[in-house]
Amino acid sequence: MKIYEANGNRFILGSEEIDVVKMCEEYRCDGYLKIFSHRMSIFNADGSEALLCVNGLHCFAHYLYDENEKYDVFALVVQNEIYKCEIIQKEPFISVVSVKIPVIYRNFVDVGNEHMILLDENIENADQLCKRFDCNISYVRIISQSCIEVKTYERGVGFTLSCGSGNIASSYYCYVNGLCDAQVNILNEGGVCFIEIKDHVEMKAMSRFVQEI
Repeated sequence: MKIYEANGNRFILGSEEIDVVKMCEEYRCDGYLKIFSHRMSIFNADGSEALLCVNGLHCFAHYLYDENEKYDVFALVVQNEIYKCEIIQKEPFISVVSVKIPVIYRNFVDVGNEHMILLDENIENADQLCKRFDCNISYVRIISQSCIEVKTYERGVGFTLSCGSGNIASSYYCYVNGLCDAQVNILNEGGVCFIEIKDHVEMKAMSRFVQEI
């Protein structure tokens, strides 16, 4: 098994059956990506299964490339949905994940998993909101039309250094409401990524190999 990190999100990747809670705690990871060929299942640090993890897709593509699949474009499957991941740079390793245009209702945005978007609000009640609405909670601060800051509380994990789906949901919500441009930089505690909204949404981020376990 190997550990990879994308934008501050750290994952164990492998094909084995493991004690997810124990291993994530031991190696301080946000989840386990269980891999079969180009398909993966995503398990949060508490052992629950997640519907989507965009940073996990970046790590998955990097893992496959390091496993001697020297392709520039991968079709990756999560929950029977196919996601395109294009590798655009090797050193440092940068890839672009494409997802469908999210579904939005009021301040809820569904990217494949659901996020409640809150602007400039106190983050102290994140756990209560997450349990009440059974979704991830993304807090957004508008810096400019081309830059926003996002902090996400994820189901089964808590606050993370970054959440790829939270970044996509937040940028799309802000774009639809005229708060940011179609091309926007996202600041997370774990790093910076770039999102572009077209007839789909693309997220560009850097990933890295951490260690073998």
